[in-house]
This record gives sequence, structure tokens and C-alpha cells, in this order.
Amino acid sequence: PFDLDKMMLMDWRDSHLGNEPYLRVKNTKEPTFLYAMPFDRNLVFLEETSLVSRPMLSYMEVKRRMVARLRHLGIKVRSVLEEEKCVITMGGPLP
Repeated sequence: PFDLDKMMLMDWRDSHLGNEPYLRVKNTKEPTFLYAMPFDRNLVFLEETSLVSRPMLSYMEVKRRMVARLRHLGIKVRSVLEEEKCVITMGGPLP
């Protein structure tokens, strides 16, 4: 579902949550978005991200949204090469 010669930045669409009422309500209040960077037909870097939320979204919540998005797009993950979990603290004092 991705153009092989283009990177998708900040896909805020929520059509993938149509059959997931709980996730749709949560996404309205605390949205997530997708980055997609295809390397070839069978290898794509995918990242579901929350820009800023208070309280912070749980890893499992973000993962549920990504699973719903991939299911909606018809993507079947055959293997995960690397998994990244990252938190960047926002709203603190300047260094």
C-alpha cells in the first residue's frame, strides 16, 4: 500500500479505526500517526508515534493502534527486524 519511492511522513488518517470504537475514541483525544519508509516490496520501516500526550500513551496502546492500522492496510508482518521504544520528555526546563 506504499509507493516504493516515497516516504510517508505523519499519516494522521484514522480510517483504520472504523471497526475499533474504543481506539477511535482514544485516538480523537490523543492521536497517533504513522511513518512508513519502504526499502523494497517486502521490507518497510514502520513507526506509529504519539507526538505529545499527557499522560503519556502506553506502549501497548500505541501497538494496538498500529496493529489496527496494518490490518486495515492489508499488511501482514512476517518478521520484525528491530523494535524501538523511545520517550522524549517534553515541557521541562531549558538546558
